[in-house]
Amino acid sequence: MGEIEYQIRPKFGYNCSVLAINRRSNVFELIAFIEANELINNLGVLEYLIEKLPSYMVPTKIFFLNEFPLNTSGKTDKKKLREAFYG
Repeated sequence: MGEIEYQIRPKFGYNCSVLAINRRSNVFELIAFIEANELINNLGVLEYLIEKLPSYMVPTKIFFLNEFPLNTSGKTDKKKLREAFYG
């Protein structure tokens, strides 16, 4: 997941977080969250990642948020991201 984040950050200049969501009995879905205050072309991000990464590493969904939830240490709270979108 770090490699996916590494590809997004320098190209688009935004903070991002990628999570693997367990959809059913060990079948995982990669979800990218991108922190951006402006409209970004979702398709442009996907096309770029398809060029740079193997198919199994391309997120199936991308969500854009104005700001990420932070934990008490000031880092992205991935647990809250997961809960907000997938309970």
